[in-house]
Amino acid sequence: MKQQTMQQTQQTQPALPALRCASWFGAGAGWLTGGLKKRFIGSAFIVMATVATAVAEDLLPVPVFPLPVPILVNEALVNEALVNEAEFDFQNGVIIDDGEMSLDGKIGQLPDIPPPHAPAQPSAIIVRWDNYRTLIVIDGSAGLMKSCWIVTLAVTPEQFPALAGNPVVARNQVVVSYRGQAYLDKDKMLHIDARRARIGGALAQGWSPDSFSISPDKKVITTDDRGNQGNSGEVEKIVPADTQAGEYRKLMFTAQSIVEGNI
Repeated sequence: MKQQTMQQTQQTQPALPALRCASWFGAGAGWLTGGLKKRFIGSAFIVMATVATAVAEDLLPVPVFPLPVPILVNEALVNEALVNEAEFDFQNGVIIDDGEMSLDGKIGQLPDIPPPHAPAQPSAIIVRWDNYRTLIVIDGSAGLMKSCWIVTLAVTPEQFPALAGNPVVARNQVVVSYRGQAYLDKDKMLHIDARRARIGGALAQGWSPDSFSISPDKKVITTDDRGNQGNSGEVEKIVPADTQAGEYRKLMFTAQSIVEGNI
């Protein structure tokens, strides 16, 4: 078969120069005697004839395209989930498993909070509880649960046990700051849900985020992620966004700057 192919190639080779000359002559004649359109067609024929004869004479290599590489798929892993979404929850800017890790490394069940029933009114609320004063600013976004920013300050100087030594906080110093979600339950109780929140501030290492329940008569109860519910207080001031827009915007800017700058 190889010898027969070589003989056919040798018989074809003498005819190639004659074919090339004939193609050039015909195309050149059309280019010289015709108008613009014929000249363009003649030039195209000259190029095609040159390329065709060059390829036939092995002057130009014939392009060879590589075969596609097969993709090997491990069928045993096709139906295997890489991430089990049921084990994670997204809330207040942090992803964490269902439970809060305490200082001793144990994970406990998070406290239950009544479900939302109505949206909270956009406002800035100042709460006094225990030895702290907390600023809570609720934004005016749409939806049943509204974002809020929480900043807790020390009312008196104190020394606190923490993972890294015993820091001393001054009066009116920011102790912790974090984000939360605000809503009303069916009994018109305002809830500031800060469970699983990412905390910043001077005492962030040893602090569990406090969620707040505020009754219509302005009584306050705090609950952290460890289930501690012994702290109570009252609302000192409410700044509605619709009637005191200027002061509300200032408190919103202050709370957002502290929270977003610390976490």
